[in-house]
This record gives sequence, C-alpha cells and structure tokens, in this order.
Amino acid sequence: MLCLRISVMLLNSITLRKHMALIIVTSALSTSLCAGSVPISYSKAIRLALANNPKIHAANASIEAAAGASKQADSMSWPQLGLEVSGARTDNPMSVFGYKLSQGNASFADFGANEYTGLNTLYTKPQALNHPGYYSNLDTAFKLSVPIYSGGRIKAQQAQMRALVASAQRGNQQAQNQLAYEVYASYERVLIANQLVRVAQQQVARARAFLSTTKALKKQSITLESDVLMAEAYLNSSLIGLSNAKIQTEDELDGFRTLLGAPGSSFVPRQHMNLTTKIKLNTSLINHALKDNPSIKALKARLHAEKAAIAASQALYKPQVSMQLRHDWNGNTIGSGLPSDTIALGANWTLFSAGERAGAVRVASANAKKVQFELDEQRNQLRLQLKKIQRAEQQTLYEVHLSRQSAEKENAVIQKLKQRFGRGLVPLSALLESQMKLTQTRAQELQALHQLRIHQAHWLMLSNQLIPITIKNA
Repeated sequence: MLCLRISVMLLNSITLRKHMALIIVTSALSTSLCAGSVPISYSKAIRLALANNPKIHAANASIEAAAGASKQADSMSWPQLGLEVSGARTDNPMSVFGYKLSQGNASFADFGANEYTGLNTLYTKPQALNHPGYYSNLDTAFKLSVPIYSGGRIKAQQAQMRALVASAQRGNQQAQNQLAYEVYASYERVLIANQLVRVAQQQVARARAFLSTTKALKKQSITLESDVLMAEAYLNSSLIGLSNAKIQTEDELDGFRTLLGAPGSSFVPRQHMNLTTKIKLNTSLINHALKDNPSIKALKARLHAEKAAIAASQALYKPQVSMQLRHDWNGNTIGSGLPSDTIALGANWTLFSAGERAGAVRVASANAKKVQFELDEQRNQLRLQLKKIQRAEQQTLYEVHLSRQSAEKENAVIQKLKQRFGRGLVPLSALLESQMKLTQTRAQELQALHQLRIHQAHWLMLSNQLIPITIKNA
C-alpha cells in the first residue's frame, strides 16, 4: 500500500511537470503568434468597416445615383437655354425665298420683276421666282424653353425622385446596421474560437497526463495494455480537435479582417463587447423598433415614391403648356445676318390614347399596392423576429446556467474518478468519457454565451440602436 502511494505521488509529480512544460510551450507559441497582431476594439472595428467595406461604398453609390436623378427631375421646372446652329443649301423656291427674306436680301428681282412688261405678261411664270437656283443659309439661334403647365406631372416626378433618395439613404443605413451586426458576430466568433482553442489545449494536456499515468500504472500491473492504447487514441483525438480549433480560429480571423475591408491587416479582436442587458420586450419597444427600423423606413419612402408615380401618370390626362423665346441670326456666317425674335406658346392635350394613360395609372397604382403589402409584411416579420429573439435569449440564458452547473458537477466527478483510477478501482474508459463530457459542456457554454451576445446584437440592429450604442460605449 505504501509503495502504491509513493507511485501515485511520483506520477502526480511527473504530471505536474508535464503540465508546466506544456503551459510554457503554449505561452511561447501564443506570444509568437500574437507578436505581429494589432488588437482592435469593436467600436474601432465598426468605424474601419464603415469606411472601407465595399458594401457601404455600393450603398453610397446608390444614394449618389438617386440624388442625381432627383436633381435631373428638379431641373424640369426651370427654363432651359440652348444654342442652335443649322445650315442649309437648297434650290426649293419657297425655301430660297424664305432664306432671302430671313437674311433681308429679298428684292423685286426675286419676284421676276424684270420679266414683267405689262398686263400682257400678268400670267407669265417668272423664272427668278420659280427656278431661283441654289441658295445657302446659316441660322444661329438662342432659344429659351419655359414650362408653363404640366398638369402636376413635373411636381409629382420631383416628389417621386426625392422619395427615392430617402429610400436609398434608408437602404444605406440598413446596410450600415447589417455590416455592424456582421462585424460584431465575426468579432465575437474570433474570441470564442480562441477560447475553444484553449479548451482544446486543456484537453490535450489532460490527455497527455492520462497517457503518462496509464503507462506508469501499467508498469505496476495496475492497468492493461488496452488502457494504454485507449489513452493514446484519446490523445490523438484531442490533438485533432486542437488542430481543427486552430484552423477554425484562422478562418474566423480572415473573415473578420475581410469585413473590415482590410484582408491583409493584422487586426485581432481585443475583448468581448457586452452591448446591453437582458431584453424585456413590450409594446413600447416594439413600436420603437417599427418606427426606427431602416428597412421599414426604406419601404415607407418607396411607398411615397410609388404614390407620386400615380400622380405623375394621372397628369397625362391634363394638357401640357410650354413657351419658347427665340432669337435668330440668318446669314452666311455664324452670328451674322439679319436678327429676328420669336415668341411661341404651345399646348399639347391628348384626348384619346386607346387606354395608354389608363394603363399607366393602373400600373402605378398596382406598384403602390405591392409596396404597401411589402411594408405590412415587413412589419409583421419584424414583430415576429423580436419575439423569437426574446424567447431565444431566455432559452440561451437557461442553457448557460445548466452548462455551468453541469461543468462543475462533471469536474467534481473527474477528480473522484482520477483518485479511483490511480488505485485501479475504475477503468480508464470511465475517466476519459467524463473528461470528454466536460470538454463538450465547456464548449457548449462558450457557444451559448456567444449566441446570447448575438441575440442582443440582432435586437439592437433591428431597432436601429447597434451603431449608436457602440459609439456611445466607445
């Protein structure tokens, strides 16, 4: 019995030394891996992502396009000034005579006056008038076109474009919120992956200790060769798990840096970011989320745009009135010749279009109804998401509580099994099974904590609070 106690003490000493060696090696390895890393907080990560991520640049481009279309629509209510230059050369009698009149060059000879000799030539066809030959004219003109009345079409189109700008801005806000949520999820996944690596490293350390203890006990004929093989298999399995955990960490880190728009950087998450307390869903919070959600706002803006499109299509039933002011120079060179002024007022009113206008109104009305239904569906889905998030958070909190209790109990069981195994009272399989359960429970606890943070971030994203809270807590 004394010999057995000495052996156990010796084995414990060996195990302790192996643990210390493994800790030193692991620490050195971690230091070398993190030497070139740049820790970054979540708030700084968000700012970096919003400045560099291509998705945000694409959303900004959509706003610029909508703003350009709005500016184009606004210009429709303003007069337009243009320069027009046209040249012609013809032998058409009417055109030639008109050019000469415009230039102030018409004379009696152009009427064939030299062929008129009296009443007896009254019906003679003058050669100069009917066959004038080729003549050239260069018309230079400034023209000012002024819209007078469009039946409300221009105002409706301007309102439609402004609504589309607002929709694009809300879409950009939604893109920013979605990116902030994705960055947060990736930020936390990297930290959780690192914690899972540490759990795997602890499992490897215990597996090595089990193998060392089993070999030592086999020399004393306390364990069997099969126990040694089982301990070796457990160590191999633990090493594979550690390798997979490290690969997963690298994958998560690459994804995180890509979201920041800096895939070649050395940024690493600094520490966990707790965003808010437990979610307490009520009518006020739901109404707040429905009011501030960017997707809801974007659909509302689209609905305003479609309603404006209805007004624009209804304007087709009304007359269109415009005025043009024109100043011309007709001569042989640009800006030379006889000047003239023209004021023209025009009205265009389509009285029958075989259903074209009615079809346009019907299409615009149907599009507005479609957006309204999409808005109603989005509101319903948002309410449903908020309720699901609250239930999921409650369930996750329950899982975290149970996982911690299970880990404490399993750890106590392992300590007792170690003592009994050292005395040869229990098989190695029972000890290894308990150790695997403990590792699994700790991994589940980490995953549950991660999921809890994700639920909170999702809630804040849907209520348009994720970015403001992040900046406030920075």
